[in-house]
Amino acid sequence: MKLDPVKAPTEQMLIGDLTAPRKQRHTAHRIWTRLREELPEIQIAGPTVRRYVAMRKREVGLKGAEVFVPQSYTWGQEAQVDWFEAAAKLGGETRELQFFAMRRMASDEAFHRAYTNATQQAFLEAHELAFAFRRRIPDFAL
Repeated sequence: MKLDPVKAPTEQMLIGDLTAPRKQRHTAHRIWTRLREELPEIQIAGPTVRRYVAMRKREVGLKGAEVFVPQSYTWGQEAQVDWFEAAAKLGGETRELQFFAMRRMASDEAFHRAYTNATQQAFLEAHELAFAFRRRIPDFAL
């Protein structure tokens, strides 16, 4: 296994971290950097070290339990807006378009509109169209 040659030095760093102040403990990236510096003959990828360090930190008590707070939204309370880029064929020619996307948080309903440019005018127009679209589809119909 690729991790076998680096397990012992990694363990030493993590054991040292048990008594170190929280701000002085090794991050997974720092451990990987030290391994590359101290053992240059061993080729190991950063993500491999990161996964191993995360697992070992949980096992030795250096990392608290993961906490998840479920999000809940009242109907019509909140929406998220963003732009993204995509290619489309217009008149036989491939063009990069800017897409406005609005997603309602409670229902997960989405509204999308394509523009040639992501301008302030497009942003405001897309909001107006999204709200007009929203009025045509009431929450209870979803």
